[in-house]
Amino acid sequence: MPSVVPYDITLGDAASFDLGEHVPSLLNRVTIATFGLFEDSLNAHDLALGAWRILAVLHKTRPLRVREVLQLTDLEPPTLSRLLASLEKRRLVVRAQSDDDARGVLVHPTAEGLAMAERLVPHALRAEFELLRGFTADERDFLIRLLKRMQANLQAS
Repeated sequence: MPSVVPYDITLGDAASFDLGEHVPSLLNRVTIATFGLFEDSLNAHDLALGAWRILAVLHKTRPLRVREVLQLTDLEPPTLSRLLASLEKRRLVVRAQSDDDARGVLVHPTAEGLAMAERLVPHALRAEFELLRGFTADERDFLIRLLKRMQANLQAS
């Protein structure tokens, strides 16, 4: 696909810069507000947002190699390590050597970890519902495609 920008960008044009129209700033504001809708549910389970993301990806694709969890959650390695240790201590996940790769470590959700993820999924969906109130299914799908393209652009940089 050709690199097409549907508008004129003048790098360094400070006079026309408007933070309220700046896509990264808008994404940040939306992210903060959306997770604010979900924060009470996480706090009720004494769970950090990053720990929720770990449980959510394991709920969907269990078990995973540590590096896969890292990629799917977009957590920094030290943060992932700390959160996995915390989740292990709470018996929500277990780390074990891979049977097919002696160097590989797999992260398995426990039954309790899966149950917690399942209890929290409706709260995550409710936050998404609030975020997308008034959007059609086509608009939601289009937004997801756009966000994935943005993510791919950043990964290619």
